[in-house]
Amino acid sequence: MKQSKTSFGNIPTVKKIAVIISQMEEACQSLIWDGIYQTAQKKGVTVVAFPALSGNSIISHYPLIADFINGGNFTDVILFSGAMSEYTNWSVVERYVDTIELPVVSIGGMLKNAQSSIVVDNKDGIIQLVSHLAQHHEKKRIGFLKGPESNDEALERLDAYIAGLKENHLSYDSSIIFQGSFSAESGRDAARTIVKRNISLDALVCADDESAIGAIKEFQRHNIHPPTDIIVTGFDDVPQAEMFSPSLTTVRQPFYEMGVAAVEAVLNHGGRSVIVKPTIFVPRNSCGCIHHSVQEFRKTLPRMDNDTPPSPARIVATLEPVIKESLKTMRYYSAESITTYRHFLENAIKKYIMTFLAP
Repeated sequence: MKQSKTSFGNIPTVKKIAVIISQMEEACQSLIWDGIYQTAQKKGVTVVAFPALSGNSIISHYPLIADFINGGNFTDVILFSGAMSEYTNWSVVERYVDTIELPVVSIGGMLKNAQSSIVVDNKDGIIQLVSHLAQHHEKKRIGFLKGPESNDEALERLDAYIAGLKENHLSYDSSIIFQGSFSAESGRDAARTIVKRNISLDALVCADDESAIGAIKEFQRHNIHPPTDIIVTGFDDVPQAEMFSPSLTTVRQPFYEMGVAAVEAVLNHGGRSVIVKPTIFVPRNSCGCIHHSVQEFRKTLPRMDNDTPPSPARIVATLEPVIKESLKTMRYYSAESITTYRHFLENAIKKYIMTFLAP
């Protein structure tokens, strides 16, 4: 097992962590970095980020960074291994870790030569998603847009999709499985293929949000509008997912919490460990869920006793289940969020009640 450097000469007496990240500007990695940085600040630990991707190549910067870290005064390394594996195969990532002379915590993939590995449960979230499409929306022909062949998480999501089909007694059809690359462009390519070949699909499950958003934009360009014409879903719950139109049904990865867990793993060195973080299925409008909830709410308005019109407080009370479900689709929400939104709605309804109740 690799050992942290001890205190002598100019070697630090406290933890100083080198964080090898592919791209700081990439949404998922940025959220993980927030968790790392803020936890390190609280714990009095120094962290230094090294963006390592050069173009789409790992050849130049990654080796230089390893050499610099080995020769510097760092005690530990956090490696975004899942992000690195998008551009190479897993054996190359493992060989790269062997070149690092310090204990390594891996984020995004299980590495046999890492001190600890922080991973997510890719399987449960995808199975929940497929089951939701099959049972709640009664969809039968559900396609899948894969991630990179070299990425373990992408392969796990494909396996989970197949397991989800099986659980819901749906047949597997390789002709509606499309190769992707965790990118908007791969989503656009898949959508173009579906349109060009006139492939009949009820839904397209994408291995990541970027691909899903790219697919939706391309479908819309061809006058095919999710969720009415086809359901499209993602995986990750990047910030853009809840602001996109339609808001994206997805599976939320606990990115910030993964960053927290990585720093804690550095500080709690023991035996080798694998820390699995749960994912959360998040239904939104790209499968029709939020739109459906609002429609159901409007149906309740005429049945509200003899209020003519019903009071703003009564409307908000009826709407509260929808408020709670909608806010739960946001990455960060709390009981205070519900209270704040309730007050906002009451005031808005007081001002615009006649417009709100118009058919």
